[in-house]
Amino acid sequence: MKQRISLILLFILLISFLSFGYDIEQVTFIPREFYIGDTVDMRVTLKIPSGTYLNIPEEFPRAGWIHIHDINFLENEEFTTIHIIFSSFQPGIRVLPPIDLGGLVLEGVRIDTASILDQEYSSFVSASDPMYLPGTAFYFGLLVGGLIGLPLFILFFFRVLRSRILRSVLTAGRRRPYIRLQKVLKELERKILNRDGNEFYTTLLLELKVYLSNRTGSDFNTLTSREACLILDDLYPEEFFRGTLEALFRFSDKVKFGGVDPYTARKKEDLNRLDEAVKALEIYYKHLWAAEDDKGVADVDR
Repeated sequence: MKQRISLILLFILLISFLSFGYDIEQVTFIPREFYIGDTVDMRVTLKIPSGTYLNIPEEFPRAGWIHIHDINFLENEEFTTIHIIFSSFQPGIRVLPPIDLGGLVLEGVRIDTASILDQEYSSFVSASDPMYLPGTAFYFGLLVGGLIGLPLFILFFFRVLRSRILRSVLTAGRRRPYIRLQKVLKELERKILNRDGNEFYTTLLLELKVYLSNRTGSDFNTLTSREACLILDDLYPEEFFRGTLEALFRFSDKVKFGGVDPYTARKKEDLNRLDEAVKALEIYYKHLWAAEDDKGVADVDR
């Protein structure tokens, strides 16, 4: 009886040696420090007896604090490395559940899961420096540079800006009579068939007198055609457009007082001649103003 019990114990010891006869040489974790929910590669390097065959279990052990994703082996002549891919869900030190690998049962491996709370609240931490949006320094520098540079720009270039502003205002004022007359000429041309000769030339002559009064400084509005021609002779004795303007004054008197009824073709011809004469007169004054101004003046003929 005692001999039978001794044989049974010897058998159990032999089985135990075959199942658990291994030495853990090294345990490494990638990453070395990990937290709850991280995927970790644990590498257990073993020295196992020759002839021990390992198998990946069909089902991985389950525990409430760990989830094993995958298990595989890497063997050489001296050591066997077991790769266990897992995620831990509780901080602190826990022992890996036993894993039956066929030729041995891997157990007793400790897993230390770090805690973020322990690191963040372990001691008093001073307030962090204020955070700025990306590019804040650039825009702040741009703002400061603008606040400082703009007054300097205005200070140093005030005279240039003032000269240009005054010149623009002056140019706009000089162009105004010409623009007004051009609008009237286009309106007369558009309604040339709907106006009789008397109305047509009365309007044309009235607007021409307003234009010449603004351009020359003399009051043409109260002058007769003969008096207007005398002033034109004095102002533009050698300019060709003088003859065109005087001819228009004389023909207008014939229409208004002499009963002449002009054809549409004559109306169009007089509009074209007046347009050419006024353009030439604008060029005349452009050169005159350029000679009077310090740095020239804007082109009124544009």
